[in-house]
Amino acid sequence: MTLLFLLSGAFILTLLHTILPEHWMPFVLIGKAQKWDTRKTIGVAILAATGHVLITVFLGLIVLFITESVLEYVGDFSRVIPSVILAVLGIVYLVQGVRNNHTHTHAPVISNRTTIISLVTAFSFSPCEAVIPTFILASQIGWLGFAGLSLTILLATIIGMIVVISLTLYGYKKLTFHWLEHNEKAVIGVMLIVLAAVAFFL
Repeated sequence: MTLLFLLSGAFILTLLHTILPEHWMPFVLIGKAQKWDTRKTIGVAILAATGHVLITVFLGLIVLFITESVLEYVGDFSRVIPSVILAVLGIVYLVQGVRNNHTHTHAPVISNRTTIISLVTAFSFSPCEAVIPTFILASQIGWLGFAGLSLTILLATIIGMIVVISLTLYGYKKLTFHWLEHNEKAVIGVMLIVLAAVAFFL
């Protein structure tokens, strides 16, 4: 197996993994609730994507030194933590949205620092299990293959996040619904809870 073939496959696999809604939608929803602009939303997503890839690479190293059986543990671990964090954020937004149902406010529900830490933590502890086995193939090429694979996964994750988030926010700006604006936090809360359930059960 050539290095180019491995990296190309990993890039496509990571890109397909990244465009799943539970990966990028929380950033769009929470970014809107916090009144972030596109640049800040993408910046937070890139920070979270970096943590996501670092955990994935770390688990790739574990797989190399132990066995593929670790993937079964990773699957359970990567469902619980992100799901709980998204569910808690969703509940907070939902409660705040219901409270302010009759008073339209632009104030953020949660501090930006807490929100960013929560998002980065949730995304970091949801590694890309699909590409972890490719580190076994990369090890056959050597450390150059391992490093190249790590950088490829990082690049694909960041590109996927930037493209999908940018397109979604651009489309959102073109839509103007008074009801949605008035109930935005409650709607975002419900959607985050649904995403948490999807991430946990699927």
